[in-house]
Amino acid sequence: MLNEKKKLIAFGLLGFVALVWAGAAASLVLLEPTIAQWALIVTAAALATEAALWIGAVLLGIEAIRRLRARLWLKRSR
Repeated sequence: MLNEKKKLIAFGLLGFVALVWAGAAASLVLLEPTIAQWALIVTAAALATEAALWIGAVLLGIEAIRRLRARLWLKRSR
């Protein structure tokens, strides 16, 4: 169950990043933005990607802490 949730979150984050960059590419083709507008679009997409990466890193860190606590608890109970 937990592995399925982890995979769902990971694929959700990857899908989010893919949609953000697809939107940036679509805006380039459809809107023909100026250089300043394009810089703003790419900056927003990069910040969204960075946020997704940090969310993934936090979730991995939380999982690592949970595993460490479980191992320590098992060692103490012996």
